[in-house]
Amino acid sequence: HNSPSVKFNVISGNGDGFLRKSKNNNFYLVFDSGKTFFGLGHNIGWVTENNIRVYAGYFKDFNEYGCNMTRVWLNNSWTLNIENKKLGKYNVGDSRKLDELMKLAKKHGVYMFLTMDSYGSLMEEMGPWGENAWKKNVYNMKKGGPCEGPGDFFTNPEAKRHYKNR
Repeated sequence: HNSPSVKFNVISGNGDGFLRKSKNNNFYLVFDSGKTFFGLGHNIGWVTENNIRVYAGYFKDFNEYGCNMTRVWLNNSWTLNIENKKLGKYNVGDSRKLDELMKLAKKHGVYMFLTMDSYGSLMEEMGPWGENAWKKNVYNMKKGGPCEGPGDFFTNPEAKRHYKNR
């Protein structure tokens, strides 16, 4: 099922723009405006049941203690599963939670580094935290995906196309 096409106009804003790696030093971040960014924060890579109130509590605490960034993982067995049932089919509930999370982060002045996947999603063997998620991975041929094995994820043109869409 495809959504209808929608047209929209992009206008210049008055913010600092995107946050990127500095052209002058790989260890620094800078906004498109040239303003430097020094991030201070914590990894909250997973929150039980993706409870938005828990994230809200973290962000409130971040604000109180001067933190301005965090890392959040997407699409693994621990947190927001954006594409977890079938390749190219997206989880509306967790996508909605991600939208809420983005609004919370903006409200509290927190920049998020979204980690689109976990190393565990390609593991066939059991890791120390039970990360052997290849058997459940939507890119796995046994789950209807295009990849015979984890290594194919990086080379299979169909897998790359789908991942870029995500």
